Amino acid sequence: MRLDTRRSLTTILLRALLGAALLSAAQGAEAADAAPDVLALSVQGPTQALVGTTVSVNTIVINLGGAFSGDYAFDVLLSTDTTVDAGDIVTASVSSAVLGSLTVACAIPADLTPGTYNWAMRIEPLSGETETHNNSILGGQVEVFVIDLQVSGASAVNAAALVGGDNPNSFALDVSNAGSADGILIFTVTEYPEASWLAVNPSTSFAVAGGSAQRVTLSFDITGLAAGEYATQLIFLNFQDPTDYAVIPVTLTIGEVTFLPGDELLGEIDSLGKTSEALFSAVEGMKLRIKVSSDTGNLKPVVSILDEGGALIRSWSFKHSEKQVKKTVKLPATGVYRLRVAGADDSIGSYRIVTKAILPSRAKSFTETVKPEAGTGSAAVTLLSLADGLLDVKATPAKKFSGAEVDLTVAAPGGAPLDMTGHEIRLENGGVSATGLTLNAAGEYVLSITGFGGDDEKVKVKVVLEQELGDTTVLLP
Repeated sequence: MRLDTRRSLTTILLRALLGAALLSAAQGAEAADAAPDVLALSVQGPTQALVGTTVSVNTIVINLGGAFSGDYAFDVLLSTDTTVDAGDIVTASVSSAVLGSLTVACAIPADLTPGTYNWAMRIEPLSGETETHNNSILGGQVEVFVIDLQVSGASAVNAAALVGGDNPNSFALDVSNAGSADGILIFTVTEYPEASWLAVNPSTSFAVAGGSAQRVTLSFDITGLAAGEYATQLIFLNFQDPTDYAVIPVTLTIGEVTFLPGDELLGEIDSLGKTSEALFSAVEGMKLRIKVSSDTGNLKPVVSILDEGGALIRSWSFKHSEKQVKKTVKLPATGVYRLRVAGADDSIGSYRIVTKAILPSRAKSFTETVKPEAGTGSAAVTLLSLADGLLDVKATPAKKFSGAEVDLTVAAPGGAPLDMTGHEIRLENGGVSATGLTLNAAGEYVLSITGFGGDDEKVKVKVVLEQELGDTTVLLP
């Protein structure tokens, strides 16, 4: 029997193709019937995280089993150990139909205890899924830390100056991070409203928890400011956490000297909680003596002396009495001070305060013999002026003086020289005198004597200082 080779090959090929199709159909039916098997393949997050913030975590999920319809759900967790369990902290819950890589926004709880945690992921079992042992995975470690902005130095800043006078002293505030170890606080300082008379340095900086505080210096510039009260607020803000901030009020009082020591002060505390305040100038070492009496009502006066920044120097409580009671305080530095009056125990009524300045020797007329500072050929003499006054100075060289003649200059507080034109007179013995020099600022004046021929030579300096102290009655608001 003869075989048809072409027909036989065709038959064999058809049978092979049909078998492959049947096999494929059978395998597809088997896969369709298989249970889904989702696998938590990876979870990767940052190695550091700040409480109360949101961070990005990368996850990968794949399906090793049969197809499923709808979404699958999973949680991104923080675990305190190496086991994924019900006690772990949920930072994000995700529902998605997309397999593969997903980036998840995870919220670090604001009340989470700082420390070391592990990133973790847990997938909820799908309908019909039997292989759930691979639904969770542990990731890398993360250090959770807290930042706590703290400002120390003052809860409020108060400065005072006189119109046209020197700028108030600068003020320092310290910013620290009271948070967990190694946390870095980045902060900004903003004036609200903006104040042209205030400079803040630095306005942006950082502080490490457990490390040194960052000092912020406040400087004042009263140039061109009229008398009055100026105010702003400093807002210290944690750059990473806008809910972590501190507000420090800043007040600058510019005014004329309300009274001169020697004046009599009259005032009234006519409502509960009211205080009266007056500014005065003082020089270092000066004693202020006050005599206090209360004339009407039941006022029990409380009189306080404060420095220009509002720090208390001394305070006294007086009984209600028309008889004057005397108190004295020594003032530690040259500058502006405040005298404040209040009523104790909700008392009200009028008061009378007689003031007197007991001046140190450098604020009076004196005579001093000086020698030059070694190698400089010059000597300096300081005097203190409490108020407007007139100054006469005479510098006379000793008999054994090899210099040609003595020269004299006078520097006002702040260093600006006084104009000696028309006031200076040359003496026959090589000396010099200056008369009628006007002193119009309270503070320290420096007399510089030059022209010495050697370090052992001497010049006699005579200072005659006339100061205009208070002798009027001043009404306090």
